[in-house]
Amino acid sequence: MSNETMYIFFPLKIISYPQSGYSEDDRDELSTEEAVNYEDIILAAIKKENYHIEEFLVESTLKKKVGSLSPSVEVLDDKLWGVMTVQLNTALTSEETATLISQIEGQNRDGWGKDFERRRINTPDCEIYVRFHNSNTYMIKTEQEFRMDQGQDGLVMGGLS
Repeated sequence: MSNETMYIFFPLKIISYPQSGYSEDDRDELSTEEAVNYEDIILAAIKKENYHIEEFLVESTLKKKVGSLSPSVEVLDDKLWGVMTVQLNTALTSEETATLISQIEGQNRDGWGKDFERRRINTPDCEIYVRFHNSNTYMIKTEQEFRMDQGQDGLVMGGLS
């Protein structure tokens, strides 16, 4: 048993509306920098829903090797990113990792993520809707790939700055 933790990063799309009496014309897409202000509120909303995404894995090998999949958000370089925390019972091969990433993308787009984006999240100054699949600029990468793309060395997850 390996009991490793893997992190998968992807962009978010966050739409805000005034708190009441709004129309579609009143919507505003928040930048990833603006979204940082809502990190704790989004984390609380995710925790409240208590998603068990590992239940939706279709590949039998992954079902055995993946203990849990937990959606979250993290601030990295002053931007808010979506993160899937993967608790592994056994290490994955590169092919299994690719399959897992594909299944996470599907869940972000059409599964749990579709359900979550329909949930209104009330903040002190607006209502927000969080989409874990940004179809315009979507990418999904392991933490190592993500950090290399961001020009960072090392793997330091949790409380990133």
